[in-house]
Amino acid sequence: MYFRDAGTERVTWAVVATCRESLVLTLSFVTHHLAQGAAYVELYLDAPDPVQEAVLAGIPGCRVTVCDAEYWQETLGGPRPPANEKRQLRNAGRAYARAEADWIVHLDADEFIEADLPLADILGALPETVDYLHLPNLERVFDASCPQDELFDGYMRAPLVRGWPVQADILAPEVQPMMHRGIVAHSQGKSVVRSGRDCLMGIHSPRARSGRDRLVAWPATTARVLHYDGLTGFHWIMKLMRGWSDRGRGAAVHGGLAPARQAQIGYVDENRGDMYALLQLHQALKALPPVDLARMEALGLMRRPQIDPGAALRAMGRVSDLSVRAFDDGLDFEVPDLDRHRRRWRRLYRMHFEGEKRITA
Repeated sequence: MYFRDAGTERVTWAVVATCRESLVLTLSFVTHHLAQGAAYVELYLDAPDPVQEAVLAGIPGCRVTVCDAEYWQETLGGPRPPANEKRQLRNAGRAYARAEADWIVHLDADEFIEADLPLADILGALPETVDYLHLPNLERVFDASCPQDELFDGYMRAPLVRGWPVQADILAPEVQPMMHRGIVAHSQGKSVVRSGRDCLMGIHSPRARSGRDRLVAWPATTARVLHYDGLTGFHWIMKLMRGWSDRGRGAAVHGGLAPARQAQIGYVDENRGDMYALLQLHQALKALPPVDLARMEALGLMRRPQIDPGAALRAMGRVSDLSVRAFDDGLDFEVPDLDRHRRRWRRLYRMHFEGEKRITA
């Protein structure tokens, strides 16, 4: 026998997320993971949303907690923590402490698990000494030669592996300041944590309590997280534009963000009146010409996603419009002149793909 233990049969796993997203994204996230085999999805709505609460209440396996002032008073004895990360950690820790599944994974609502075989089978095969399964992450990019039509269109770009050539040696210099390990968002992946272990949940991975032995991780090779960092180009730009107003101004407030993300937010803030410049930023960082897509695929840095959130929605009896236009129309960010930005983005995006030679900003 190869292993010291026999593994575990009939393993269960669950998802926890803190979110404040559009209904179609939240529904896609929940129904996808339930279809993948999650025992339940525990959602913490970052603000009261009666419409979402009512819809989610009708989905078996979806558990909803509304993070209003009363919730924070009861759980922390004080006001809502201003930092999003602190709210996420608190909610993930609460979900872990009362987990009713053998394993639990902490995700963002724009992150979708893709597995080559049932995730429960992977988790059940892990030795008992393993505390968590580390899932690598990939981020969605587009084919620069054609516009996005549906929310989950596109390809998945992998980060450069540590120990490979650094991005400064292989990437075009104009994109390097706004990327880390060859991608735009985080590269740390996420973790499926075995319940009942004496550990603290994290954003990307758990950690042992002070004085305890270091946790044992197992790197996943047959499952991964697909990160849809911005469901549309306009969504991505507005999230960056909101970055300053959501956290306040000043470098110190953004000190916890990765330098690449700080650079993206800074560029958007400096050019918030120039939607053409912001469109060009999106196309430079998030869209690749077909020759680069093929080259990256040959190098193992590009995947074609195998998930279908739309099918999961339909299987749950939820018919949703997954078009870019419908999603962008429904966005409601606390950003000045949002409607004007939306109209301007839509016109410039269309003109970009119609081959206009000159676009006046």
